[in-house]
Amino acid sequence: MTIMHKLLLTVCLAIFPCSIYAASPDLDTQIGQMLIVGFRGMEPSNTILEDIQKRHIGGVVLFSWDGLVKSNERNIKSPKQVKQLIHDLQATSNIPLFIAIDQEGGIVSRLNPDRGFPVTPSHAELGQKDDLPSTYQEARKIAATLKGLGINLNFAPVIDTRVDPNNFITKKGRTFSDDPEKVAEHALAYIQAHRDQGTLCSIKHFCGHGSSTTDSHWDMVDVTDTWDEKELIPFANIIKEDMADIVMTAHVFQRKLDPDYPATLSGPIINNLLRNQLGYRGVVITDDIQMDAIRKHFTLEDTLEALLNAGVDIILIANATYHDEHYATQVIQTIKKLITQGRVSEKRIAESFARIQALKQQLS
Repeated sequence: MTIMHKLLLTVCLAIFPCSIYAASPDLDTQIGQMLIVGFRGMEPSNTILEDIQKRHIGGVVLFSWDGLVKSNERNIKSPKQVKQLIHDLQATSNIPLFIAIDQEGGIVSRLNPDRGFPVTPSHAELGQKDDLPSTYQEARKIAATLKGLGINLNFAPVIDTRVDPNNFITKKGRTFSDDPEKVAEHALAYIQAHRDQGTLCSIKHFCGHGSSTTDSHWDMVDVTDTWDEKELIPFANIIKEDMADIVMTAHVFQRKLDPDYPATLSGPIINNLLRNQLGYRGVVITDDIQMDAIRKHFTLEDTLEALLNAGVDIILIANATYHDEHYATQVIQTIKKLITQGRVSEKRIAESFARIQALKQQLS
C-alpha cells in the first residue's frame, strides 16, 4: 500500500466513519469487499468458504432456481435450512457479509410458498391497488421474513417506469406503474418498510430498463430510441429523500448519454449523471456482470477497467446465467493486474471500500 493510498484511505474513512476495522485493511481485503458472489449449495461450498476467508468477499447472493441445470437445488429449501446456511456463512467472515436476494414480490421471489415462505404480491399488483399503506404493509412482511432469516440486502424495489408494456420486466409484473411519480411513491413506502425492519434495499435498474425491447440477461440492450428522461424521476426522488441504500445499474446502452458503453460501464452515466447531477453519494452495484449483455461483448479485463473507473463500488457475480465457481478469483486477479498496470488506481478502490464499510455499519 503506497503512502498516498494510505492517506486517501484515512481521509475516506474519516468521511465515511467505519469501526469494522481497527487498522487500515490491505488492498486484497478492499478488493474482496467489492464482490457479491453466487454459489451452488444448500450448505456453504468449499469454494464460497475460501472466497470469504481467503479472498475477503463482501457478500453472497442466494437463489432458489438454478437455470443452467434446470434444477430447484440451488440455495433455498426451507426457512430452517436458509437460516442455518446464512448463520454458517456469517460465522466464517471477520467482516459482516451482505446476504442478498431478489425478493421483489410476485414472480421474482426466491423465497417461494412451495418452500414454506409467505405469498407476496408483485409490484404491479401493489401499483394497481395504489394504496401506499398497503404497499408498506406488504413490503414490511417481506422485510420481516428476510430479517428473520438473516438476509440483510434485498435487490428491490424495481423502480423502472413502465414505458413499454411488453418490456420483459414490466410484462412480469415487476414495475409499479407507468407514472414515474407513482413509482417513486410506492418505492419509498417499500424501502421505508425494509428500513423499519433493519434491512437494506437496492433500487434498480439505473438509468432505466422499462423501455428496453430485449432482455439483458441474454444479449446487449439498446434503449437509445425508446428511453424517456422521465425514467430518471423515481431515482431522483428517492435520492432526494435520502432513501437509496444502494443503486443497481442496468446493462443498457443509451448512446445519447454514452456512445461507447452501457450504463454499468459508463462514467458519463454513473459518475456524471448519477453522482454529479442527481447527487447520489452512496454505493453503486452492478447488475450481474456474467449476463450476456456484458459477457458476450466485453472481455473481463475491459469490463472491470470500465466499471471501476466509472465509479462502481460492488461487482455482482451471480453465477446464474453463467457458472464458474472460480470467477471471483479471476475478477480479483484481474483487478490487481489493472492496478499494477496503472489502469485503475488504488485511490478508486479505497473510495469504494469506504462507501461499502459505511453502509455495513448500518447492518444490525
